[in-house]
Amino acid sequence: MILKRLKEYWVKTITIMVAVFLFIVVGCSEEKAGMDLPEFLEAEIPKLMEQNKVPGAAIAIIHQGHIKWAEGFGYADVKQKIEVDENTIFQVASNSKPVAAWGIIKLIEQGRLELDMPVENYLSRWHIPDSVYNKEEVTIRGLLSHTAGLSLHGYPGYPEGENLPTLEESLNGKNSVDEEVKLVYSPGGQFRYSGGGYTLLQLVVEEITEQTYSEFMKNEILNPLDMNDSLYALHSEEVRNLAVGYEQTGEAYPIISYRELAAAGLHTTVIDYSKFVAALVKDEDEKQPAGRNILSEESLNTMFTPVMNRYGLGFLIISNEDHELITHGGTNIGYQSNFYMNRKSGDGIVILTNSDSGNKMIQEVINQIVKWENINQSSYKFGLELIM
Repeated sequence: MILKRLKEYWVKTITIMVAVFLFIVVGCSEEKAGMDLPEFLEAEIPKLMEQNKVPGAAIAIIHQGHIKWAEGFGYADVKQKIEVDENTIFQVASNSKPVAAWGIIKLIEQGRLELDMPVENYLSRWHIPDSVYNKEEVTIRGLLSHTAGLSLHGYPGYPEGENLPTLEESLNGKNSVDEEVKLVYSPGGQFRYSGGGYTLLQLVVEEITEQTYSEFMKNEILNPLDMNDSLYALHSEEVRNLAVGYEQTGEAYPIISYRELAAAGLHTTVIDYSKFVAALVKDEDEKQPAGRNILSEESLNTMFTPVMNRYGLGFLIISNEDHELITHGGTNIGYQSNFYMNRKSGDGIVILTNSDSGNKMIQEVINQIVKWENINQSSYKFGLELIM
């Protein structure tokens, strides 16, 4: 009798639990199905920020090459209660590199650089140190694709008050990691991510153009893309509307700057950076070509062709039969960001955060968007399942 009653109890309990679970799942699914994507994100982002202790974020959605929605969440400065909006500036860290790659390709289109010419041909202020490897095999293509064999992964930067080194001093090892840029592998032999390689590209730009790197990029890339609130800033403390960067604990970092601008020094808003990401594809609304008449479609095809480890010239490319996802991430102290653009559909997303916890939140945002897509009959085709 007791066993029979226990069995009946557990059957009823499990039945109730299943019913509650189905109610929650179905209810959530119906709720997601009833929302358009911006409305859904407006509801989900604050919860994900709180869960991951991210003070501030800015997010934009691109549809068929056109910016459809952008919004800021949380705080750019927690202490001062300054909220993030679409005009808040973030450091985008290594997401500086895809924009920097556009600058190099622009010089190639102008006939001032050659993609497979030894980079030493363009240098006078500094030279790759001699080693057992042949530095004449270090090319622009190799530097852009992280296959040149150079050292130095990335830079922690220089806190406010510290003197910044010259570009040559940084390349010589007087930088925030005390590491010289040098050949550590045979050029073209393997993929090795090198922020140092992009610092060398920064020097190439200055050598060829006889301008500061910031001036060249502003004139040739940022302004033509109407990225009017963006700049490769040498002194971050002078940047207006800059979001404060935060640790995972919620403590604020001091303002940190970068001499190594091409590798890590772009300061931008979510609207401005989305203009760049949207320019990777055709704008179906305004009938603008990919490259926005700044770069040719042929150049973009070259940039989006993987050289090694799915990395092209400034971009990571992940693809299958249905999707070709162009992406890159960025991590500076106190800032994490990412963008994803489906080249076939022209749909993309840009996410900027001011926290060391940003990448955790970004991944959860991606997961939620994929769930939303699966539930809704939507014209969006992000292809984000490729990175899950």
